[in-house]
Amino acid sequence: MFEDINDEIDSIGAQDPRAPIALHRPDLPFKKLDSPYYRIALRRVAAATRPRSYLEIGVKEGGSLAVVLDASGAVDRLVLCDFFTINEKKQGHRDRAETEISRRGFAGSVSWLDGSSTATVPTLTESFDLIGVDGSHRRSILAQDLRNVFPLLDIGGHIVVDDLSLFEDHRLAQVFDEFADTHKDQCTVVYRTTAAWPGVGVIRRDA
Repeated sequence: MFEDINDEIDSIGAQDPRAPIALHRPDLPFKKLDSPYYRIALRRVAAATRPRSYLEIGVKEGGSLAVVLDASGAVDRLVLCDFFTINEKKQGHRDRAETEISRRGFAGSVSWLDGSSTATVPTLTESFDLIGVDGSHRRSILAQDLRNVFPLLDIGGHIVVDDLSLFEDHRLAQVFDEFADTHKDQCTVVYRTTAAWPGVGVIRRDA
């Protein structure tokens, strides 16, 4: 699933990994982002497994959500978590995310969780095939997010985590690694990189 991911990065013109990257691929529904690794990882997992349910922490303007919808073609249930109204910096993000959803003619169910994922995600009882985690950069919150979402992940499903190497000490990578090690009897790390800033990791639930 990820063997040639570095070749794909090279093919879209990635140079300085810490510089914004202009993407020239017409098949990708976004034009600029800090690193393409997270969205490419999401796209590859969604294309390979065709998830029907997707939980996303950190929706922003809907770019990664659009990638999942396009790649899967089978999603019929979305649960989207972010500070849609509470954080002034994110005013309008939900409107733009809704635009990405409507552009794709999505006719499934959409639930919006407005607020901290540490408070809203624990209210969920349904399970998911794919979960994207691109929320807080604080270790304690990522650790809690992973603890909260793992029980919601179907066996055979995947969690994709962004920003593992966002800071020099790779502080989120340590949280990711500790979680994977603690749950090694239940999950497999199918992809992980901190060499490519800001890093990404993918966990598959096995049991």
